[in-house]
Amino acid sequence: MFEARIIDMPAIDIIGFETRFIHALSPDSNAGTVLGAVWGKLLEHLNKIPHRADASTYGIITDLPESERSHDDELLYIAGASVTSISVVPDGMAVRSIPAGQFAVFTHLGPIQQLGETCFQIYREWLPQSDFEHADIADVEIYDHRFQCEGDDSEMDYCISISPKTASES
Repeated sequence: MFEARIIDMPAIDIIGFETRFIHALSPDSNAGTVLGAVWGKLLEHLNKIPHRADASTYGIITDLPESERSHDDELLYIAGASVTSISVVPDGMAVRSIPAGQFAVFTHLGPIQQLGETCFQIYREWLPQSDFEHADIADVEIYDHRFQCEGDDSEMDYCISISPKTASES
């Protein structure tokens, strides 16, 4: 079974560029093209983000209310940087505050194009067999010094918010 580290993640504020996309597990997925474009935009403007907390970049995935979706599998994504203050947000960028919570952390190894396979293992194999359910806070992608984009040795962390399953779900 896929390995996960269970951690208590502190609250995090992200400033970056936001977009909607159809997730990788959907047959109608547009994640590769839509998310690639938002990352290109972030990398072009990364030095304009003030108060950066660290050198990593982050992808934050959150749910959209059904009434706001144009597709059943549509989600909201922000590619950005962690910041120590949200007092200054550059024009055209968005802020997303992720509350503290318990997360399962998975290390994706290999090219970014294979991240959908990792998500499949997390959501279709690990989560149903675990003692947890998705807490619907957010999924957090962490791209640090280990990330090499298309390299076979590339690593990044994919974190999902979790809570213990209730007795009726076990």
